[in-house]
Amino acid sequence: MKFFINQRHLGNKGVTLIETLIAVGIFILISLGLFAVYEVFGKLYNLGGANFTAVGGGRASLTSVSNLTAQAYRALSSRTVNGVNYASGSSTLVLQLPAIDSTGKTIDSAWDYAAFYVSSTNFYRSLETNAASARVGGLKLLSNTIVNVNFSYDNVDFTQVRKVTAAVTTTAVENRVPVTSSASEQIFLKNY
Repeated sequence: MKFFINQRHLGNKGVTLIETLIAVGIFILISLGLFAVYEVFGKLYNLGGANFTAVGGGRASLTSVSNLTAQAYRALSSRTVNGVNYASGSSTLVLQLPAIDSTGKTIDSAWDYAAFYVSSTNFYRSLETNAASARVGGLKLLSNTIVNVNFSYDNVDFTQVRKVTAAVTTTAVENRVPVTSSASEQIFLKNY
């Protein structure tokens, strides 16, 4: 008994070299496309982080300046704070603050002193507290991304200053791309 196989129904069960090369080429193109999307979103994520650093550094600095300036009795022309002499000017602010107790009430005839200043790209707050004060003194780094700090006063006579304007510019760099943020605020001395 002989079996005849119908050649028409068998068809090719293998894959030709051309089909393999086309499939590999399509796979490579899809892989490169996915990698490019991954790369772009990675860079966007990093730039977002740099933006967060720049904006956050400037905002935290201004918040600290604003909080203490609003509580200040006077802006001082100069003062020794924690053993270092500071003079108020365009990049330095020296404040005399009423000392406060643990409930936030002022202590009569007791003073705390604060100095805000720039050193290189760092912005610091130095706070010298009275022994009875509830404030925590010492040196605090407010931002390490500072490009420029500018303080201006509503009067050249520091005994008459009632308003301080603080402007801060910060920059963070990601993949050689600088991200810059600027902010300013006018602060009135409430205890003047």
